[in-house]
Parts: sequence; structure tokens; C-alpha cells
Amino acid sequence: MITPFKAILLLFILFAWTRVVLRYRERIFGSLGLVAWTIIWFFAGYFVLIPGKSDIVAQYLGVSKGTDAVFSLAIIIMAYLIYRIYVLISYQQKTITKLTRELALSNFRRKKIDK
Repeated sequence: MITPFKAILLLFILFAWTRVVLRYRERIFGSLGLVAWTIIWFFAGYFVLIPGKSDIVAQYLGVSKGTDAVFSLAIIIMAYLIYRIYVLISYQQKTITKLTRELALSNFRRKKIDK
């Protein structure tokens, strides 16, 4: 039976997956991103519809309950994604700083030559 809570979760999962497809069509990320996120959202929906199956994952991981395993995996995945975002932001900051310095020096040299 699908409870109202499960229905809301499934609607959110469907919404999130449509965002993935849109980002793929906009070429924001490639087919690997599409496949990875599709798998993640598929299993999220699967465990919402059939929560007892998460107990199999829990037993394999050595955790007592399926929900504990799912939440633990979700926290680990989110921590890794936050780390990746941090790395990308740091790289962007360094690149912006480098480009700004080069542009400033280029403008300075051009003004110096024009005088």
C-alpha cells in the first residue's frame, strides 16, 4: 500500500530524476552522470516502495536494519559529494585568481605602452 508519505517521496524522486534528465539534455553533465543518478534515484524509489528489501543490503553491510544501512550510505555519499564540490570550488577560485591577475597585468602593460 502506498501511504501519503510514500507518495510524496515517490513524487520527489520522480521530480529529481526529471531534473537529471534535463541537465543531461542541456549537456551540463554527460551520460555517466545520467546513468549514475538514474541508478541512485531508481534504488531510492525501489526502497521506498519495497522497504523490506533494504534489509538485504543491511545484512550484507553488517547493519541491523535496512533503514540504518540506507541512511548510512546516503550520509557517506553526501559527504563525498560535498568534498567533490569543495574541490571544484577551490579549483575555480584559483583559476579565477589566475585569470584576474593575468588580465590586470595585460591591461597594465597595454596602458604603459599607450603612454
